[in-house]
Amino acid sequence: MLNQQEILNTLLQERNRLFTFAWSIVKNVHTAEDVYQETMIKSMNSKNGFENEAQLLGWARTVTRNRCFDIVYKEKNRRNILEESVADLLQKDLEERDMDKEEKNISVLKDCLGSLTDNSREIIKLRYFHSMQAKMVAEKLNRKPDAVYKSLQRIYQKLRECISSKRLNEGAQA
Repeated sequence: MLNQQEILNTLLQERNRLFTFAWSIVKNVHTAEDVYQETMIKSMNSKNGFENEAQLLGWARTVTRNRCFDIVYKEKNRRNILEESVADLLQKDLEERDMDKEEKNISVLKDCLGSLTDNSREIIKLRYFHSMQAKMVAEKLNRKPDAVYKSLQRIYQKLRECISSKRLNEGAQA
């Protein structure tokens, strides 16, 4: 039986997966974080306990998924939500992923995002972390939508080049 410290450590190690899974359904960074934290609390307070990490993680993914769909269904504005069948496939894929590779990818992406200008990072933040459409980003930044679309294209290209370069460097060092 896992003790509370083992439960906590396991869920902290799985944070990126659970958070990403929640975000893929609710499409909101803050809501996804709330769902992750709720899952942590429910796991720590579970009276049935968990025999092993696999049981805990399966239970946590199911709790996360169910809570996300509860939130989405309660929203009046049902925007681009994930179909439950797609969520099932995503959940299975998340279970099978190699976390070491995923963490390296996240690290590379963070480094590359850090190399962008402040202006570019603000556009990315508004577009993806605040789930704003490009037109809304343009309004917020007092720009024309075409300018934001062009900026996004340049940002994507810079990120693509940065990520490719870092992967080549990692491959050369291995």
